[in-house]
Amino acid sequence: MEQRASIDLVSRTKIEGWVIPTESVLLKVNDEFVFEVTDFYKRQDLIDSGVTGEENIAFSLDVSDFMQNIRKNVKVELYSRDLKLVEKTVRLKSIDNILPNPFFKLASFNEIEHWSIRTSHRLGLNLNTFYSPQGLALSNGFYTRINLPDANETKSPIQLSPSDLSVPSDYTGLQMAIVAKASQPVNLHVRVVSPDGKIVWDYPVMIAQSWQDHRIDIDPIAFEKLKSGESSLTFCTKHYGRRFIDFALVYIAEDAQNINVQQAPADFADSVSFLKGNLIRNGKLDSWKNGIKFKEINRGQELADNWFIEFDKSNKGKIAVAAISDLWQKDTSSVTLETGFGLRVKTQNLSGYNRIIVPFAKANLNCINYELNIELAPIANGVSYTLPRIYMIARDAVNDLIVHDVVRKQVLLERTTLQFKLCPQTIDHIINKAISHSAICIAIDIPSNFDIGIYSISLEPFDEIISEEVCQSHISDNALIHFEDSSIFEQLNLLKGLEQWGTTSTVSFEKVEDTSDLNEANTVAEFKDYIALLKCHKLSRPSRCFPTVDVIVPVYNACDDVLKCISSLIEKTDILHRVIIINDGDEERTENMLTAFDETFNHVEVIKNAENIGYTKSVNKGISHSNSDWVVVLNSDTIVSEGWLGKLLNCALSSPKVGMVGALSNAASWQSVPFIHDSEGDWNLNPLPEGMSVDDMAELVSELSQRSYPEVGVINGFCQLINMNLLDEIGLLDEIAFPVGYGEENDMCARAVKAGYTLMIADDTYVFHAKSKSFGHEKRKVLAKQGSIALKQKHPDVDWGKVTKLIFENENLVTLREQLAEHLIKD
Repeated sequence: MEQRASIDLVSRTKIEGWVIPTESVLLKVNDEFVFEVTDFYKRQDLIDSGVTGEENIAFSLDVSDFMQNIRKNVKVELYSRDLKLVEKTVRLKSIDNILPNPFFKLASFNEIEHWSIRTSHRLGLNLNTFYSPQGLALSNGFYTRINLPDANETKSPIQLSPSDLSVPSDYTGLQMAIVAKASQPVNLHVRVVSPDGKIVWDYPVMIAQSWQDHRIDIDPIAFEKLKSGESSLTFCTKHYGRRFIDFALVYIAEDAQNINVQQAPADFADSVSFLKGNLIRNGKLDSWKNGIKFKEINRGQELADNWFIEFDKSNKGKIAVAAISDLWQKDTSSVTLETGFGLRVKTQNLSGYNRIIVPFAKANLNCINYELNIELAPIANGVSYTLPRIYMIARDAVNDLIVHDVVRKQVLLERTTLQFKLCPQTIDHIINKAISHSAICIAIDIPSNFDIGIYSISLEPFDEIISEEVCQSHISDNALIHFEDSSIFEQLNLLKGLEQWGTTSTVSFEKVEDTSDLNEANTVAEFKDYIALLKCHKLSRPSRCFPTVDVIVPVYNACDDVLKCISSLIEKTDILHRVIIINDGDEERTENMLTAFDETFNHVEVIKNAENIGYTKSVNKGISHSNSDWVVVLNSDTIVSEGWLGKLLNCALSSPKVGMVGALSNAASWQSVPFIHDSEGDWNLNPLPEGMSVDDMAELVSELSQRSYPEVGVINGFCQLINMNLLDEIGLLDEIAFPVGYGEENDMCARAVKAGYTLMIADDTYVFHAKSKSFGHEKRKVLAKQGSIALKQKHPDVDWGKVTKLIFENENLVTLREQLAEHLIKD
């Protein structure tokens, strides 16, 4: 029978063939009539081969739109009227993308979903999302920028690798589409690499400074290696100074030549949901691409992903690192902890530095509030360690710069999550100091003879600003997305007040020291109305082994000063404690105020003396009423600052045999800052600068402090943290020699030193001292002189001039005073 028709080609773009006759020719695809063939042309090859003498019998149809919806097998039939002339079934090459996340959606500040990026952390890798230009068809409405801001020409390798790439078994080949641009022309190598690192196939693609669509046929041998799982796909380039690469699409399919991406723009809120997450990649130690066994530790070695160890070359072989599971550990409520891994670091006989380094995304650090959480634990039970320092380092490929001290001499008693608040001013300070560096890292110094586990690090915003509503209102109007220019983007970090944009909140300033509106309060009820407005701090015990503490406040009238003191204790003390107030005065107004506190707060207890017994006996009475491990004797004319008690206790626990700890203040003799003496040689009162609160001053002291915790021979009695073991050994304050105070603390200090105890100043802690109004200035001078005589008689062997000179000339305290003075004068 003479052949009347033929289907010669079926592809995703064309169906070609010929048919006789050419009247009423219909094309049917997968049992559906889709085309009527009306245009024919001459096929000379058919005429020359004698198939037909007809001239215009061939056809060629564009079927690209219709074929986009057909996955693989397609049946094509030709009909003339109702008569089927020919049928052909063809397997089309698949256009289904086998690459997860082809549009490079971000999983966090540091990660692209289903992709891994490997390069030196010193290059300051950061990721950003931008709206795509309207003319860019092959995108989902956004593109991702891989930015490496380091200016040094390091030629460091940069590898971008897809995860979970699986080639279907029926594929006969692979093609790739890459839609990208770069800040400068970049030679991007598409490679197939064997497990031992050998390059199976390399295809260089020149990424230009304008958007281009590159289509690539993957080599058949490389395809078979990928299909079998013997090799993996990676994109490689090198770093030649500051640059970025933008990716809108990487598409891998059996047929990538005929893809037509028509996706609606991605939902913005979903695309930036990671803004609420951790700035630190792999902060929970979930990923260990280098394995979990470390036979020999090298300097700068990457342990878990994004966790590095650096040490002095003299410490080679003195450091052991292991991955540990926390499954065996239980919390204090005997509830098993969440399954996870930790990093155990054990050191012995070190002679230089040793630190764990964890980089984070500098470019995404904005001037808002952050909370830094670090979970650590001594490995051995019942062993306490003091971490020398946790800090932030800004670095590029060549240089390092310390930009912020988070904490020094942090005591660890058991597994603990250390929490540090970083305010917008601190972040601004960090950003400005690191302006010329490409990366910022968290650094944890681990000294000699340590055995410690680190379980997680997180640096996250804790403002309401990163709520769902604000993600849409604040960020969608923010250049984080809208401004493609990296210079504009980087300047956002320097803007002040971003944390308030897009919110309905107002800025408020709490000043517990301002109680001027209470001058007319007299009754218990009137004081309770004020007390009801106080925001009682959430009280917690940092760990099961953490010591108990009571705060002893002896009171002798001076109602307004006492009100400020106890109000600050309520609002600024976060450590679980009890306040024991000894009322030794006779003012009815003061008694009513203390009764209001006593009836309002369970952790406040007021003891009223039947008659005036004096300062020293009142303090001893309060101490005798305590059953805690430590007591604080606190003057009633003080105002404490945020976190003051925790800082004192951290100092106390940083060294064995600590007997007493004191704080810095505006007016505390040798513990005064920034100036000890005034122009006339008298003790300086160092009033707070206008507009500066007690908390502001305390934060500045903490920021500038080296936390050297200097050992001293005497501590001012306005605020003393005292070890009850010391008091059990040496006894209480001397009521006979110092009945009204003024010298009683010096006497106790001398007895403590002679008993082998250490006295320290917590040089990161600030407590405001208004100077007592219980006695007039002249009477205080008389009492001080009497106390000095009694002190010399009791301790003739103590050279008090030498004792105080050591405090005055302490190098770290001198530096702190100078820096505070310079800062305050500058402001």
